Amino acid sequence: MFNAQNQHDSPMATIWQNFSALRMGDIPFVILLISVLQIILLMRLNVEMRMLLMFISNKPTEIWRCITYMFLHEDWSHLLGNIVIQMIAAFFLERRHKRIKILFLYITSGVIGVLMATCFAEGVVLGASGAACGLLIANVTDLFFNRSLYSQCETYVLIVITIIIVLADIQAETLHPVVIHVGGGLSGLLLGPLLFKVFRTIKFRNA
Repeated sequence: MFNAQNQHDSPMATIWQNFSALRMGDIPFVILLISVLQIILLMRLNVEMRMLLMFISNKPTEIWRCITYMFLHEDWSHLLGNIVIQMIAAFFLERRHKRIKILFLYITSGVIGVLMATCFAEGVVLGASGAACGLLIANVTDLFFNRSLYSQCETYVLIVITIIIVLADIQAETLHPVVIHVGGGLSGLLLGPLLFKVFRTIKFRNA
């Protein structure tokens, strides 16, 4: 029998229904562990170790910096902003795709982002914004190819976060963060369709 009440569910009711249906397997453990590591490093790492791990454009032979820089952050606001983005993006992706692919995309997006930044400006780089943008834009491509798997609420969340990042980049005073975001986003745009399976008739979860 048709239930007319379903047509009038409020957005908060929809969010609560999605939240109450979560399982342990829905938790993005890979990015959660990375986020915890980033918090610990911000709290405990001394200046000497930070200098050893952050990306410095005039030290191209120290290739580990292309990866380790994304685990460091300037301050708590910088870190928390990236954690929010990467956790939300990973939450949607890890529910549908293998975690090893999410990790590969995260690292690759961060590397491509910082390498692109060195083509436009020299200096010191730290932060996971390129990697987080890679996950976010990969979500957008996944949404395009697997539209039926995303709820209306999830779609709105992805759109709002993407708009916020774009507006923040427009107001950015330096070139580095903008280029890193673009590089990470391009990585997600190009690798997303290659890494993530296109579901045509399979539904993620029964209503």
